[in-house]
Amino acid sequence: MATQNESQTSQQNSASDDRTESRQPIRTSEDWEKPELEEFDLCLEVTAYIYNQQ
Repeated sequence: MATQNESQTSQQNSASDDRTESRQPIRTSEDWEKPELEEFDLCLEVTAYIYNQQ
């Protein structure tokens, strides 16, 4: 009976590991304050587009 429980537990653990790996890491407030270059570039493009449409 113990071996059956152990095999079920290991299957559950591997399933939860798969879900965890597919998620994006949580960004800290420090990460939000320092955007990546692509994010900053996109913000500038959107701002310029809106400014030109006014």
